[in-house]
Amino acid sequence: MLSDRPYMRNSQREGTSVHIWVISVLAAAYVIELVLLSPWWPGGGPLIATLPLTSAALQGGEIWRLLSYSLLHDTRNPFHLLFVLVSLAYIGGDLVPRLGTKRFLAVLVATIWGGGLTWTVVHWSHGGTYFGAGAGVMGLFTILALLEPQREVRLMFLPMAFNARQILWALLVVDLFCFVLYEILGAFAPIDFSPSAHLGSMTIGWLYYNFIHAHPGWTRFAQLARPAWLGATKIAQRPSNASRAPQPLGPEVDRILDKINHQGFGTLTVQEKKTLDEAKNILNQAVKRAP
Repeated sequence: MLSDRPYMRNSQREGTSVHIWVISVLAAAYVIELVLLSPWWPGGGPLIATLPLTSAALQGGEIWRLLSYSLLHDTRNPFHLLFVLVSLAYIGGDLVPRLGTKRFLAVLVATIWGGGLTWTVVHWSHGGTYFGAGAGVMGLFTILALLEPQREVRLMFLPMAFNARQILWALLVVDLFCFVLYEILGAFAPIDFSPSAHLGSMTIGWLYYNFIHAHPGWTRFAQLARPAWLGATKIAQRPSNASRAPQPLGPEVDRILDKINHQGFGTLTVQEKKTLDEAKNILNQAVKRAP
């Protein structure tokens, strides 16, 4: 039964998904921000001023701003917040079942922190102000695109669909171009745009996927060659397929089988089909070794 599976029991016990709570917190923070900046609350401005990210504040030891900046959004442009909330609803709905509540929150905090830290390094000398949860969204989308590179994504303002990998590459190219043009060369930016924060958050997402999610325990470092003066050419050798012990299939395969049952095999992504193939190989190896 579905309720016997761990990931289904977690979702039933927790009720509302964690990404919905994050969306609710950001929406509530926006309402509070509007109230504090209104004429009816004359003392609200100084309170809000303690939250956005500035290099001067960090130089003064106000390190909480590396996270608190994500609670604020442009009150003159509600589409700033709307983009963040819609993106979180889309991305979080897919990542939370895969990562779990605690890991999703940890990754979100890490991407926000990484984006804020990168922005601070770039703007350390000439200052500026940065706020908004857009950096965190970019980091989460990076993880989703690495997990499901062929996932079809439709953009509201374009009639065609792209896969997640194509969108990720497009975002990376645009952010790199704008980073060099606006933040390094100092050209005039037509909009308030800080690509350095996006790039820092995307880097955190890439690091998470490659060294924690896909390779638990930083095992990728075990493949690095030792310096010649240490003698051995490898730090560690991976076991061959023949000697590798079968790994538990886990809830991911259960989720894919449920998807086939409800939506059909044709709805699977390339990554999901690859996961099924790997599970099939593990089972075949176990059967061959059985007496």
